[in-house]
Amino acid sequence: MMDAPELSFYLAALLMFVYMGPTAIKRIWLYSQRDKFACTMCGTCCRFKIIHLTPSDIKRLESGGYKDFVCKKDGPRLRRQRGRCMFLTDDKCSVYGHRPQVCREFPFFKTFGIGYAQTASFCPAMEEFESG
Repeated sequence: MMDAPELSFYLAALLMFVYMGPTAIKRIWLYSQRDKFACTMCGTCCRFKIIHLTPSDIKRLESGGYKDFVCKKDGPRLRRQRGRCMFLTDDKCSVYGHRPQVCREFPFFKTFGIGYAQTASFCPAMEEFESG
């Protein structure tokens, strides 16, 4: 027999799934279609995201000859200039071939091993991708 707090948790989880179910299913399905996503390289996401760097990201950027791009505040992340990624030049990524993994995968993510598409209203490519 469940106690009241445990029952409340399961009821809340069930209500959340019922409410979010169709949206969650769509996001998971879009993730399965991610190979059809075509980034337009508009640079809009470069203005909104703080990009945390992995050791592989740092090595990849350094191998491209880039230097002085790491900000160590809150862990290693890309430096920002005027509120956007320092590598955004003329609204395009100037390190596209060497960009960090999170940039390569955006707007697709995995949480608890489940892949999903992050709906991003500021991403014109995602809007087009979602509408099919």
